[in-house]
Amino acid sequence: MNLTAAEARAILGVPESYTRLDVLNAYRIRARMMHPDRFTGSPESEVKLATSEFQRLSRAKDVLLGCIRDARESRRPPTSTPRTHVDVEVAPTVLRQGGLVTVRTRNGELTKVRVRSGTADGAILRIPGRGPEDDSGHRADLFVRVTATRESPLQEVSVSVGYDTAQRGGVVNVRMPDGQTLSVRIPPKTVDRALLRVPLNNGALKAADAYARLRIRVPDLPPEPFKAFVRRRDAEDWPRLQKPR
Repeated sequence: MNLTAAEARAILGVPESYTRLDVLNAYRIRARMMHPDRFTGSPESEVKLATSEFQRLSRAKDVLLGCIRDARESRRPPTSTPRTHVDVEVAPTVLRQGGLVTVRTRNGELTKVRVRSGTADGAILRIPGRGPEDDSGHRADLFVRVTATRESPLQEVSVSVGYDTAQRGGVVNVRMPDGQTLSVRIPPKTVDRALLRVPLNNGALKAADAYARLRIRVPDLPPEPFKAFVRRRDAEDWPRLQKPR
């Protein structure tokens, strides 16, 4: 016999706004009372009655749990909604310090994704409602896997320049550990020990580019006053040295 939800609620004695826990608790209490094993040695008529009631409780439980499952499924987005997974490589500093990266989805749309500081390498970020649309107009979520670039090991070299070049700016040649000579632009008013990025691969900036640590050659004359002035200015501008240009 098929039971309706109202009949199943009446059998188990659960309220109209029941939960899964309400159904299971009510079933356990009544099933323990009407389990056929409790009627061992009783007349056959009582055993048959207990067995019938126990089966009716089981059917009522299944009906109500099915109603809960159907209601949960109806609130989910359509299963035909596609999900978009995109892989993007970012600089290791972005994973450590956080930042915005631009992601191109499979349909060509550009989306900005915020990477939080301390994000793990290989983490998957979920951007709600930025995936493709299905036939009903519902937009799927966009899932972005962020990984740190590992194109080449980090290289850092020391570059010595004159004070005039550091003040006025210019371009100097840098000899890298692998033997190649690269050009690096020195902005005006660059301070001592500044860290400058040396672009590799025909000028394209990448996460694995080399870095040049600038060392300014102080002229011999005038002696101590000039050196004290440079040291004082470096101390005032020290926060600028914390980030590569």
